[in-house]
Amino acid sequence: GLLSKIPVKNVKQFEAEFLTMLRNKHKDVLDALKQGKLDDTITGTLEKVAADLVKSLDN
Repeated sequence: GLLSKIPVKNVKQFEAEFLTMLRNKHKDVLDALKQGKLDDTITGTLEKVAADLVKSLDN
């Protein structure tokens, strides 16, 4: 559901911007994922970043 509003042609753009946002603002989340950690806090952050990005791309 999170990407259902993103046209297929824009998925690569979403992916690039999503990773950039995580690298710039949520490095701790990326570090935790690299260590194999995934909990409700990390999932919530990923979902919020994705939802915010979908909104910005939808405008």
